[in-house]
Parts: sequence; C-alpha cells; structure tokens
Amino acid sequence: MKFITTCIFSVLFVLLPSAAENLITENEYKQVIINNHRQAIKEFTELAIVKVALMNANKDSGGLIKVMQLDSTWQVNRKLQKSVIQNPIAEKAINLIENKQFDFTEIMLLNNMGVLVAAYPRTSDYWQGDEDKFQQPVILNGEYSGTTKWDQSTQTYSFFYCVLIRDNRDKIIGVLVSGLDVTKEYLKK
Repeated sequence: MKFITTCIFSVLFVLLPSAAENLITENEYKQVIINNHRQAIKEFTELAIVKVALMNANKDSGGLIKVMQLDSTWQVNRKLQKSVIQNPIAEKAINLIENKQFDFTEIMLLNNMGVLVAAYPRTSDYWQGDEDKFQQPVILNGEYSGTTKWDQSTQTYSFFYCVLIRDNRDKIIGVLVSGLDVTKEYLKK
C-alpha cells in the first residue's frame, strides 16, 4: 500500500506538479491514505483482546482524579509506561507500524475517558482526554481526521485518524488513534 500510494503521488506531484495542484486537495489525499489503512484499523479495533482490555480499563480507571495523578507522573513513571507500551496490544501496534505496507507512525488505544490502554511509541501524556484526537470522534459520534503537521515524537509529517470503538451493545468503550504519515512528495506541493 505504502509503495503504491507513494508511486501514485510521486507521478502526480513530481512529474505533473501543476496538474496535481488541480487534481487533489489535502483532504482528498488524506482520504486516500485513510482508505489504504481502513481495513487494518477495523481489524485492530475488532480484536477480542482490544475490547476486553478497554472494558477492563473502563471499570478500573479509578476516576478522573486518579487519572490526573497518574498523568502527572507519566514522564518519570517507568512502571506505568511499561504497562502501556509493552503489553500484547502495544505489540500488535508495533507490528502495524513496522509493516512496510502501511504508513502508521503511531497507534494509541484510549479508554472511554481518554486514558492510554496501549500505545506505541511512548506518548508525552498518559491522559489524552483533553485533546481533539479523543474528543472529536466522541463529539462527532464517528471518525475524525486531524490536521497534518510535523510530529516531533515520530519525526514525520502526519495526521491523526481516530475511530470510536464500541461494545456489542453499541456503547462507546474507547478510541483508536492512528498517526498516519504524509509522504514528502505531497508536502513539496
């Protein structure tokens, strides 16, 4: 997928730069990238291990005060970091990020309060509940595509594509946040 996407946009933006400006907008380009990752994201969100982990995290969060306390220690709390970035779900995220078919830069699994359940690589915050990547899919009751920008932690130009995760009763149990890389060819435009 990554190779095909890069080839298509290399032709558009390198060989036909003036025509490319008229053919595709940033949102259209992002939609192509999202479509190339949609099935992998869907399969990830439907994993039994993901749903069980979210349901357990939602039961065991300890409330917002405890979450805020943990968030304040996140940068130095190696045990907490390890529980998030070195668990079976984080390993599945690593496999997706390292898969050359895709353009994933990072993956975060958040419970229904915006608390990290699994992530890779390590994030700057434990609690993501105050950020658009968590709030917008909930507000929109669906998916959310963030703005494209430089991400210092992954050293890429990327955007967040975020989807709700629901239980079998259609109740929101979490959000999957996927960082998706934007190719350099597009940014040359």
